Amino acid sequence: MKPSRIDSWGAKECLRKCILIMTSGLCLFAAQALTQTSTSSNWPDVTTESRPWTRWWWLGSAVTKAEITEQLEVFRDAGLGGVEITPLYGVKGEEAHYIDFLSPQWVAMLKHVAQEAQRLGLGVDMVTGTGWPFGGPNVPQEMGGLGFQRSTPPPPPKKNFTVEPNLYCI
Repeated sequence: MKPSRIDSWGAKECLRKCILIMTSGLCLFAAQALTQTSTSSNWPDVTTESRPWTRWWWLGSAVTKAEITEQLEVFRDAGLGGVEITPLYGVKGEEAHYIDFLSPQWVAMLKHVAQEAQRLGLGVDMVTGTGWPFGGPNVPQEMGGLGFQRSTPPPPPKKNFTVEPNLYCI
């Protein structure tokens, strides 16, 4: 009887060659899969809505058209998809530059934002009012949000709860 090839190679050599052939095949399969993925991506197109957005604080609404254009271009160049404008009270000492909320000048600045954002392919959103929803210098204390009331009772304290001496909770 003629010896088989396995016997002539030896068991270790046969195993080594089988592993090499399987690894090579796996690498070829992976390369093919990567090529197909890169040319026919299953990912959706990148849109204005799928990019990250930023909150854009307008302190005292002290903005100018030139600054608006410059900042929107910076946001676009950074890869952002849009801005959420938050007008609120300004910085002390800059009162001369404030623009009153919803005044004709303020609306003109907002219109400029919309035009520039459209030109740059950015989205624009805005909070539903000025600044913090519960106050500001123009809201009297009795009309501002002063606290909250829990509508459900707090959970019972945990029994046998201990804190290790070297464990810090922040």
